Formats: sequence, C-alpha cells, structure tokens
Amino acid sequence: LKPLQALPLVANPRFAEYALTAAEIALLCSSHNGEPIHAETAARLLAKVGLTDAALQCGSHTPYWYQWNNERPDPDRRWSPLFHNCSGKHSGMLLEAKLLAAPAEHYLDRDSPVQLAIRDAVAYACGADDAAAMPWGTDGCSAPNYAVPLGSLARAFAWLSRTDEDARYGAAPRRLFDAM
Repeated sequence: LKPLQALPLVANPRFAEYALTAAEIALLCSSHNGEPIHAETAARLLAKVGLTDAALQCGSHTPYWYQWNNERPDPDRRWSPLFHNCSGKHSGMLLEAKLLAAPAEHYLDRDSPVQLAIRDAVAYACGADDAAAMPWGTDGCSAPNYAVPLGSLARAFAWLSRTDEDARYGAAPRRLFDAM
C-alpha cells in the first residue's frame, strides 16, 4: 500500500514546499534494499523537517541488499532505521505530520491525523464505501495497514496511472506513478 500511503502527502497543497525529487518521491513508495543511497535519501527527507533517524518508528534490520547479493554483513554492525526497507514510507509520514501540524512522535497512532488521511486515501483509491470499516492490522514496520480485496487493490494501482486530475487528489496519483 506504500504509494497509497504517500498519496495524502503528495496531494497536500503545501507539499511543494518540500521540493522533492522524483527519486525522493519514489522512496516514499518503496520497499528498498537498504543500500547507502536509500538511507541517504531517507535522511534527506527527514532533514527537510528538522528530524533525524531517531524519529523513525519502523525499527531496524540488516539491509536486504546483503541477502539479495549473497554477501555477509559485518556481524558487529548496528543498522540505523534509515536502512530499514520502510524508512522512505516512514519519512513520508513524518513529512505529512509536519504539514498537518501533528505530533511527530505519534505519526503511527491509528487515530493520528497522518493515519486517518492514509486510511481515507486507501479507501478512496480502492473504492471502499466506508473507510472506518476497513479491516486493518499492524504491518512489520509498525504502521497501520489495511486489508482490501485484490481486485480493489488492482483498481487503485490502475487509478494511480491516470493522466487526468482526480477530483480529490488532483495530480498526486500520476505524480506518484511517474516517480515509481
């Protein structure tokens, strides 16, 4: 759901203040391998709102890059949350918290303004009638996540590719699509 979780941020009228590059927007939507470029990009995102990796509540793990490349990491190395595969998504949620004047330390609370905006965006893009009734759980990076039928999720990803502006989210769907 990462692109849909980034949707409220990119659609926010003040989003342009961040002047994000396409690569930075793509990181908001990605599960990355934890390569240095990914961690550096997440750090740049956080710096835009005066935060560091200490604000990330995604946890930390050995970067997947090692697994995918059959390499062994230094066993004594401790990885910053910037290397977590969801650090981009979490950085985006913190950017949105700043725009909404919501407390950064509560950005993962299911009833925070950030998560309510995400829930509504997921429901809208997936065609759910009642956002509050969507089943949800906590994903592996501690963020609320919603269960939607596969057909609805396919609809949402097709909707992201639209070339016309959406009545609610404007050009944000296409901007996310193009960045990805």
